[in-house]
Amino acid sequence: MIDRANRGPGTTGDRIGRRQVLAGAAAAAGTIALPLRPVLAQGSYLAGETLELLSSYSEGAAGNLIMQEWVRAVGKLLPDTAVVHRNSAGGSSALGIAMVAESVPDGLTVGEVSTDTLLRKYTSGEQYDISDFAIIAGLSRALDVLYATTRSGITSVSDLVDRDSPAVLPVRATVSGSYFQGLFTNAMFGTRIMPVTGYNSGARELAFLSGEAQLIIRGPETGGPYIENGDAVAILRYSDVPVPDYFGDPPSLSQLAVNQDFRWIVEFYNAISVTYIVCTRKDVPADRLEILRDVFMRAADDPDFRTTVTAVTNVEPVRGNILQNSLKAIVSEFGDLGANIQRALACGTQIAETGEACAA
Repeated sequence: MIDRANRGPGTTGDRIGRRQVLAGAAAAAGTIALPLRPVLAQGSYLAGETLELLSSYSEGAAGNLIMQEWVRAVGKLLPDTAVVHRNSAGGSSALGIAMVAESVPDGLTVGEVSTDTLLRKYTSGEQYDISDFAIIAGLSRALDVLYATTRSGITSVSDLVDRDSPAVLPVRATVSGSYFQGLFTNAMFGTRIMPVTGYNSGARELAFLSGEAQLIIRGPETGGPYIENGDAVAILRYSDVPVPDYFGDPPSLSQLAVNQDFRWIVEFYNAISVTYIVCTRKDVPADRLEILRDVFMRAADDPDFRTTVTAVTNVEPVRGNILQNSLKAIVSEFGDLGANIQRALACGTQIAETGEACAA
């Protein structure tokens, strides 16, 4: 598992202090935590209303469990509000996101948005992207790692640059995060990675371990056994989140010489290394949005919530305005995000197919 003791600069102020969870421990021997108290005044816009939380994950998925637990924790904080869970899985979360985007902008509908949704509009023609939403909170920090099989002879990003033929990266579809990561890596470094679609999670692993594919992208928790068993080497981290010592020291995007035309990708992946994001419509009144952010951040510190959810993910909540401002800063510095994404995808595809560098 990842050593989460040191997450680097800039994280302490982005999440809730744990003193709330441990409140009263020093004052009363044997007391580990006190229940969270309701946080909203009787006159809040939520009093007497129904707050609907839409899950975009299928039944049994970790994301669906997390949303159910968030419903319980939020309900403790809002005793005068009916907090309900509604599963709206479909189209790889597209259905749930559409329902949030098309809801009434009254702050009573909240849904999950995956980081894939930040990008898929540019390959699938879907109607919505992150600019259509106001982010309430992200639940955990995450890290994607690019692994190469030991049998491939690939031990570094430089080896991928020098290849005469593309290295196969199995991915689910053109709307999956790994598809974008593979092509973006090509654009940044001139690597020859060929994302090949049609692989579900189990099929990706089988292709990787059998030698059908040379590369795979996983988190440290799921990819760690590859390293421990000698099946793979970690060659790249897509953010600056650290990996366990036994991984060696794979470089992050920010540690390599990046094509300056695509330097925004480095900042982008550091900004979106957040999983299980909850959002609402972007035109919800600002005061209501801040109430929602307060509630969801405090709910994520509920001891019962943490006990259940830490079984499936680390709990390191990030307030929505932190993530939203990071994305706005990228647009401010580098220009239109959509245009940059499309240009990077085109460049990455060209390099994968022909080996030729993109024109400046």
